[in-house]
Formats: sequence, C-alpha cells, structure tokens
Amino acid sequence: MPVKRNKIILAVLQAVMIALLFLPIARVSGSEETENTLGLVRRYKEFGYQAGSLAYLLFALCGPVMTTLCLWRLNDRKNFAAAAWLDAIATLANACFYTAVKNALTGSVTVTKMNYAVVFFGLAVLAWAIYSYLMAAPDSGGSAKR
Repeated sequence: MPVKRNKIILAVLQAVMIALLFLPIARVSGSEETENTLGLVRRYKEFGYQAGSLAYLLFALCGPVMTTLCLWRLNDRKNFAAAAWLDAIATLANACFYTAVKNALTGSVTVTKMNYAVVFFGLAVLAWAIYSYLMAAPDSGGSAKR
C-alpha cells in the first residue's frame, strides 16, 4: 500500500478519534441524561481532579492533532513512528481516564460499555500506525550504506 494512502487513512482515523469524544459515554445517576467524554472531564474537574482532567484533555485532543501534523511534516519512516508513539500515549490516556472516572465518580455517573469501544478503536489505530511503519521500510536491495 502506498505511503501516501497510509498517511490519509491515519489522518482520517485521528479525526474519528476526536469525534469519539462526543459520543455518549456515561449516564447520569438518577436521570436519563447522558454525558460525553468532554462532559465527564468537566465533572471530573469539579470533583477536585483539575490536573488530571487537564492532562487528559491534552492527550485526548492534542494527541490526534499532533499525530496528523507529524504524518505530514516528518518524512521517511519517522512520521509513522511518531504516529505510533502518540497513538499509544493517547490510547493509554483514554484507558486510564475512563478507569479513573469509573472509580472517582461512582455515585454520580455510570460509565457505559462505550468506553471500551473507544479504547479498542485506539488500539486499532495504533496497530495501523505500526503496520504503516513496517510497510514504509526501505527496500533491502544492495543499495544500503554500510
């Protein structure tokens, strides 16, 4: 698969990662109201975890943006390596945040199973970035410098 096509696919997947933040992830206890991830961040901050909520927003929003920028600004295989690292950090941040919210906001919100879909999608994007990195390997013909 051409490198440019892999860049486009990864850029679209990063946009989907940001769009997933707007899906309903939790239900407010005692009502039918749902909260998306950004609403959960606000509630998490109100419970006194301001640094944690800011760190999660940094990783969840800036991670995909930085990944997309790295795809188009870096060359050779560095772009896919940077994408893999940034996707790994963003997926880890998602998993840690949803676990922390589930534990800290136990009485006020109930986290649905949609958080698992977000984390698994992040793992799929990470796998695609690793695949793109491996497929962008230089040819092993006799042209390598020693």
